[in-house]
Amino acid sequence: MHSVLNPVRLISALLWMLPLSLWAQGAPNEMTNGDFELGTTDRLEGWEPVRRGYEIDRQTFHAGTQSIKCTARGGEDGMGVVQTITYDKPDRRPLIISGWCKTQDTLGGGDCAIYVDGVYEDGSPWWGKRTTWARGTHDWQYSAAVHWPAKPVKELQVFVFLRRTTGTAWFDDIALFRGGLHVTDVQVASDFPRSPNGLSLSATLSKDAAWTCKLLDAKRQSLGSTAGTGRDLFWLWPGGEKGVPVVAAISATAAGGEKVDFPLAIPPHHQPENSVREGYAAWTQDSMTKVYPTAAPGMGRSGALDLARGEHEGLQIAIKPADDAPLTGVKLDVGTLVNESGEAFPRDALRWHVVGYVWVRQPSGHPAGPAHPNWCPDVLLPARPVDVPGGRTQTFWLDAFAERRTAPGTYRGVVTIRPGNAPKTDIPISIRVRSFALPKIFSMRTAFAIMDGFTRGTYGELTPELRRKCLDIMLDHRLNPDDISRTEPPRIEDLLYARERGMNTFNILNLVPRPKEQRLWTCYSALSAYGPDFNQRLGERLDPVVAQLRKHGLARMGYVYGFDERREEYDDLIKGICRFVKGRYPEISTFTTAGYMYSKREETPPDYEDYMDWYCPLSPRYKADLSSALRAKGKQIWWYVCCGPKHPYANFASMDYATIEGRLLPWMTYAERVDGLLFWHVNYWHRNKVIQGDDPYLGDWTSPCVQRMTGDGVLVYPTPTGPVSSIRLENVRDGVEDYDYLSMLTRLKGRETTEEQARQLVRSVTDYSRDPAELYRARSALADEIEAALREQ
Repeated sequence: MHSVLNPVRLISALLWMLPLSLWAQGAPNEMTNGDFELGTTDRLEGWEPVRRGYEIDRQTFHAGTQSIKCTARGGEDGMGVVQTITYDKPDRRPLIISGWCKTQDTLGGGDCAIYVDGVYEDGSPWWGKRTTWARGTHDWQYSAAVHWPAKPVKELQVFVFLRRTTGTAWFDDIALFRGGLHVTDVQVASDFPRSPNGLSLSATLSKDAAWTCKLLDAKRQSLGSTAGTGRDLFWLWPGGEKGVPVVAAISATAAGGEKVDFPLAIPPHHQPENSVREGYAAWTQDSMTKVYPTAAPGMGRSGALDLARGEHEGLQIAIKPADDAPLTGVKLDVGTLVNESGEAFPRDALRWHVVGYVWVRQPSGHPAGPAHPNWCPDVLLPARPVDVPGGRTQTFWLDAFAERRTAPGTYRGVVTIRPGNAPKTDIPISIRVRSFALPKIFSMRTAFAIMDGFTRGTYGELTPELRRKCLDIMLDHRLNPDDISRTEPPRIEDLLYARERGMNTFNILNLVPRPKEQRLWTCYSALSAYGPDFNQRLGERLDPVVAQLRKHGLARMGYVYGFDERREEYDDLIKGICRFVKGRYPEISTFTTAGYMYSKREETPPDYEDYMDWYCPLSPRYKADLSSALRAKGKQIWWYVCCGPKHPYANFASMDYATIEGRLLPWMTYAERVDGLLFWHVNYWHRNKVIQGDDPYLGDWTSPCVQRMTGDGVLVYPTPTGPVSSIRLENVRDGVEDYDYLSMLTRLKGRETTEEQARQLVRSVTDYSRDPAELYRARSALADEIEAALREQ
């Protein structure tokens, strides 16, 4: 890996080079004693202790004479301080938080952060607004972030802490501003290996402004510049031969005349040493381990896959040339694989893809991921020859699919790496095809949303051909082609096609007022949008649809979804609408992620009725005992992930989380007896365009990033031939197929035997193995037992 660039490490030595006005003109710091200088020898003025409190350290500080020192010992342990700010006149000014931190041996996960919990004027929460620091060991580092409230804020609780991790952190010079022009969320990192000495720079302004960013060398000579307007600054500087940048100078001017000048010191960065001295190295890697473009050669020299009929399984093949030996036109040739009886594995059932890389501007903090901005492998681009510069690792994805008519046995052959300017390399491959097939109808219930609005927004027109491709990419991954936000019912012909391919559940409609114009999506509606005639209009829309669903035997698969993550102020409305739905269409299920409805059932009397059939809490909030009691009443309890939960819970929303976690979530769904898994979006492409060109580095792609979870809502990517998969989506499918194994063995040998095997891999939702070898062993044991049980029959 390349070294972490600390954007402020040298700033004190470089202040003479540039004017410095980090704070907006006239904007006061609203923290009391933000520099921790006031108080007694053991107690700070204006701050209260959090958890184990804090130590005052007079030997280590950023400025002044002291700082606070916090340690964390793992689990829920931690130390920190909190201060409450109350506003007599609540307003919607933006919140800007900033500060300095030094760390020693801090691991990923948990929080090393300024963390703000706000309360709106109407009493509703505005929680979890934060700015964070890098982990590991680093000198004083600056961090700042801006957050925009949706409603007037009356109270802010400001926490500064280290918690739910291990290590030591010192904090100093904490600031909170309401309004003004500020440079926040500053990131600078090496662009290697996409370019040898390029840089990535990004920042967020607290308000729209005209901005410029210049790179200067030690003599204040400009090496390059860029400019723009708005709040977001992002610049991938390709590098150059003229000199080495030591400062990035950001200047901005808002429409009202406010100005800010921000000098950003850039310490030297070093490329990792390439162990490949001549030619190129080639190796194999399992499908659950990320191979970053800075990765050193691995030990795998062959690949072995094991799959049922009707199942996919993946393998990675990576190459890395010597620094002075770039490769051109690299492609894979798939040879003929033959089993013991001389039968060939269908060549078109073994396909390869070029792995594409997406820029992660804000690392999640997961201990398995890089602590710095990076090019992350995720996109599975169509097969084509690709150039590989010296010193860069390029990965190819090999996907094997055993058709239902494929004969059991072990097929052996080679896949050949063919550079256009270097000798070929043969990679031995074996594929074991089991004697059983996956069930045609998916065993696991899912609600993964692929939204028409975002498809139109990127492609321009949703043609019948493109619509079918969107259905197929979901069905190919054994996921229901669903959309929890749809405001127009699905077409009957699409549902019939999807049922034929394995679909087991689908959403009919989102319970919101019908939009007057076409939108990207409608997540939920305000309470005030529901008029007294809502149920009447809902019935007029649903009556003909449900009649068609009943006619084709689809009605019992259908549900209506609503009130996404809403709170209890919606309770009367929800119950009234769901009572109407259940009275008129009793076989149609009602479904929600309004978490309070699930939690509330711990205290409701036995005869309580809320007319909700399926509850769906966030995965950490799922409770086994409560869920069991509700199932006894005929309910289903699903769970979901999105930009949360964070480590140590399993999640696939962020592309820099451990890849295996996407595969493990279906194992957890089985082990915890959860009825289904929901994911809010797979094509949240927003302003991105269709991916063009041959470069596997998607420099023009902007990934959504919610709470430092880069890629949340994007599991497929748009290309000219239609949406393509991602490494994360492949692993979700593998987990869904593993769930098929678990379900099949349960039917053959009972739940107790199967759950015992699953628990060897998944002991709880926070205690599970991330070792691919362990998963392969557990999965192989399941397959052996299925085959043995079928032979006994």
